[in-house]
Amino acid sequence: MLYIITITLKKLRKNTIDTPIPSGIEKRGQYKKKKQKIKAKPLNQRKQIRMDQLTQAESTPVDVVVIGGGITGAGCLLNASERNLRGLLLEQNDYSSGTSWASTKLIHGGLRYLETFDFKLVFESCKERKRLLKEAPDLTHRLEFLFPIYKGQRRGLWTVWMGTWLYYVLSFFWNLGTPTRHGSKGTLELEPEIEKENLEGSVVYADAQTSDSQLTVSTILSACDLGGMALNYVKVKRIEDLSKSLKRFMFWIEFQEKNL
Repeated sequence: MLYIITITLKKLRKNTIDTPIPSGIEKRGQYKKKKQKIKAKPLNQRKQIRMDQLTQAESTPVDVVVIGGGITGAGCLLNASERNLRGLLLEQNDYSSGTSWASTKLIHGGLRYLETFDFKLVFESCKERKRLLKEAPDLTHRLEFLFPIYKGQRRGLWTVWMGTWLYYVLSFFWNLGTPTRHGSKGTLELEPEIEKENLEGSVVYADAQTSDSQLTVSTILSACDLGGMALNYVKVKRIEDLSKSLKRFMFWIEFQEKNL
């Protein structure tokens, strides 16, 4: 079903983007993880709730409209909400149903970027990994990797080991454990089923893993706790600028009632 809603964008202050984000989990809006099962409401009630949400979106002036409910869109909504901006997120399917769902589910510090000497990116990635482990411990956890080394490989055992140590140092020793080097015998003790032929040894290092879909939904819930709004199964078909001076936009959206 096609609906037309008019959304008013408030004029942002010049210094809004430079406003510092509150630090500390108590102020940031802790990631929410819903463990309990929620009983579905009758169809007529769900339809009414959705219509009320559309009415609220149209009647409440917003600062930011985010189209797309993946982790990037969810992060934008949370970032806006943390800066005391009213944000509205619109997603055409379920949250985290695209690229954010088909990820490796790793929260890594960018080990492979060491080869290109992009130390700044590695440092920033490790910093974000640390913050996520602290703020969302129910959704992220430490994960160990065993890197087997065989004769004839481009990267030898010592090269990989020194690389993982540099990776560890760039993370400022942030609580994931020191890399360890093992010979062929020690490697087979750790992983007896690994290929034995030409095995020189291995390096064990740690990164982090998350449930990507839960992390995305939890980020959206945190943003909504801070005043943001989010609607899924709402496909934006067209945007029309009604008034540049008033910043009013008409959104032509397709509302999928079959998913209620």
